[in-house]
Amino acid sequence: MPTASGPSVTVQPALVERAVVRDLERRRAQGESRPFNEYHALQEQIHDLDRSERSRSLESLHQYFFQRLGFADLVPPLLAESPSLSLPTLVCETQGEEGAYASPDHRTLLIQMRPERFSDAEATRRWLRHELAHLEDILDPAFGYREEPVAGPDAGIIRERFALLWSVACIARLVREKRAGDAERIAIFQRFEEGYRKLGVADRAVAFRAVWTRPRWTHSQLMTLAADPIAGVASNGPAPGGPCPLCAFPTHAWVLPGPRLTPTLAALVQRDYPRWRPEQGLCDRCTELAELNAGTWWVRAS
Repeated sequence: MPTASGPSVTVQPALVERAVVRDLERRRAQGESRPFNEYHALQEQIHDLDRSERSRSLESLHQYFFQRLGFADLVPPLLAESPSLSLPTLVCETQGEEGAYASPDHRTLLIQMRPERFSDAEATRRWLRHELAHLEDILDPAFGYREEPVAGPDAGIIRERFALLWSVACIARLVREKRAGDAERIAIFQRFEEGYRKLGVADRAVAFRAVWTRPRWTHSQLMTLAADPIAGVASNGPAPGGPCPLCAFPTHAWVLPGPRLTPTLAALVQRDYPRWRPEQGLCDRCTELAELNAGTWWVRAS
């Protein structure tokens, strides 16, 4: 059925029916029986009609309650948030994997969702905004999305990391645009912590900050980062108040490669911290300790 908000969004009649029936039963179980009773009274009247009219009238009944319950106004406003998503869209039922997809020619969109999604509008808005943020990237030539085969023994891990990193980038954009908030930020950080639990605390903080704070990513950049969790982490430079990659304490006194953090000193640090890269920088205190170990602190001080 076309939604009330515009003919570009069509909801599969089977999904309309199941969403309505499921929600009316849910309401009755919670003590709100009036809509359920109304629906079944009207349904009984339809069963008395001729067979030729019965199917059409049942579909109209479900459309009426779909509108009345506010379900028709769930998807179109979310699509309207992004000009690139103003495409004919089909919303259909799935009992398997949910998601939002673009046709190969990028002229139509498909949203697959379960009927119960309509009964929790706020949670569905959070979920669907995230899905549509991925679609915004797919439809953006600058992102350069492509179906990219990944080979090698770590192929599965790399694909999982790519999906996670892409989700972080999407949620970060939604938060910057005020289309998501703290709940989404906390949830994606927890997923990142779980996905990168083999990294140290400092490395995880640096990696997450790098993905979160960068305004735009490309498909290739995210794939590179998925293949090497630390690669490209320092592309934005250390943030004021960010954690030092060695001691994990926040610092505003960053020391970057240059006269003080020389290649020789950096090599000494990497001997003890193999995952660290000079571009990540060090806090002033960790730099002093490295200088003491290298015997260069006295020379610099004098």
